[in-house]
Amino acid sequence: MKAHNIEEVLSLLRFIISETRQNGDRAGYFAALYYKMTAAIKRDMQSHVFVDAARMERLDVAFANRYLEAYEAYRNNRPLTNSWKTAFLSTTDDQAIVLQHLLLGINAHINLDLGIAAAAISTRENIEDLQQDFNQVNITIAGLFAEVQTCLTKIAFPMHFIRNIDPEKMNSVLDFSIGKARDLAWSNALILIEAGEAALPGVIHQTDQAVSRVASGIMHPGKLMTWLIKIIRWCENNDVSENIGFLDSK
Repeated sequence: MKAHNIEEVLSLLRFIISETRQNGDRAGYFAALYYKMTAAIKRDMQSHVFVDAARMERLDVAFANRYLEAYEAYRNNRPLTNSWKTAFLSTTDDQAIVLQHLLLGINAHINLDLGIAAAAISTRENIEDLQQDFNQVNITIAGLFAEVQTCLTKIAFPMHFIRNIDPEKMNSVLDFSIGKARDLAWSNALILIEAGEAALPGVIHQTDQAVSRVASGIMHPGKLMTWLIKIIRWCENNDVSENIGFLDSK
């Protein structure tokens, strides 16, 4: 499962969404969110928002292929990074809420994969040229959060309650997670470029270990968050296929 352009990325994500909806597989939660993000990036590419749309497409494809390869590896019991293994194994946990599944996917894909992808399409001489467009993606993604909020309130009523108390609170969970993750990913890209090809596997392994620890924190937060998660889970819709549909809707 490999994409060569952004259209193929979107097509393969649609395939995963369809497959997971049919099977009632929670892996579809992140796939649906990722599709929204990729579609938004494509729209901005067509609107000439990015300095270099062709380079942005190369980054998008290299980035997406990390996820697509991880998804295929998990489905076929092949080795994959600990970060993705944790995210995919969590899909069998019926006590984790949808937001946790989304955060686990964001953690693995952005904290680990994005820096690798940015370094892969760059050289020491030109990676700084990528930074403006790399940061522009933050703005593109931030524009989706109101839509994602609406999807989450359809899945679990307490999300609607939280949103009404503080409209920015629920938005800030995903916004902060993705924004901070992308900042870290840029730093990782610079480290990977400087490390050189021989040191690459070691640096990636160390990063994977650190990202896996973040994943553990997402699944096992403090007492207050655990209590809140239990309340949300108690009210959350149990129909996985329907929940994927909510996240996939506009």
